[in-house]
Amino acid sequence: MKGQATEARSTLHAINEGGPKINVELIEVDLSELRAQWEQVRQFLSAEDMAAAEALLRKMLEPFDKGASDPSNNASVIRGGLAHALTGLGRFEEAEGFARRCVEEDIRVYGETSWRAANSEAKLAAILAERGHAADALEILDRAIPILETEFGAKHRYTLGGREQRAVANRKLGKLDAALAEFEAILALRREESPTMTRDTLLTTSRAAELLIRQRRTKDAEQLLRAAFDQSKESLGEDHSLRLSVMTQLGRALVLAGNLDEGLKLLADGVERLRVKLGPENRHVREATSWLERARIGTLTADEAATTK
Repeated sequence: MKGQATEARSTLHAINEGGPKINVELIEVDLSELRAQWEQVRQFLSAEDMAAAEALLRKMLEPFDKGASDPSNNASVIRGGLAHALTGLGRFEEAEGFARRCVEEDIRVYGETSWRAANSEAKLAAILAERGHAADALEILDRAIPILETEFGAKHRYTLGGREQRAVANRKLGKLDAALAEFEAILALRREESPTMTRDTLLTTSRAAELLIRQRRTKDAEQLLRAAFDQSKESLGEDHSLRLSVMTQLGRALVLAGNLDEGLKLLADGVERLRVKLGPENRHVREATSWLERARIGTLTADEAATTK
């Protein structure tokens, strides 16, 4: 968590109006416990257990919502985690509310041109793009990305994360060439930084491949996805949900390229494993199931955009 504490326990006071007098409620926040809880949240998010992450984050936020002093701005970090978890659960309106609160708090504490405020703005922009406000997202990102790049450099994950969201926003606005060029540039920088197929690299690969499919460049998409699918087995594990999503995406590319047998097999296997991993109501599972159903009856097309994570 942000900031360091000289003592493990910090006694904080919240003052509430209560009739004719002021009642003082003693609130204690165990900072060592808060750090331990944050590590548990990170594990939940890594395992993509967004519901568990949301429940723990809301519990962590309770003392701050009751008025606990927060000189290290821990509440902003917690709200940022909640925005991420809610986005993963498809609850974008709630996620936007928490993300906007993060931006407000970071501007208040660190300043409008701080990297912390810029990073929070980039995360808000990602949610806005998902909600259909891609133009607003681009305006925010054009302001935030230069701040992040000046602070951290071109290859830092915050800078690349902002650029990734800019590419997503351009894709949603129909600017496919601009989006693909940015995804490819990001991929090159990620590979320079680490040859390992990380989750971030796999996600960028998936997004770039989706644009290749929409441009009818299915062979190029197949090559990109097949390499990523094979490499991610060792680095992320065989049943990582993003890897399984890439598996269905590869199956789709193969079907569109005319390789029906292998494509249908990958689609069917990927859909079944995603259902077990994420549940049948997950939006990515529903999308992949739709691909499989249409592939089986010969109506699968490259025209619609995939809901890449």
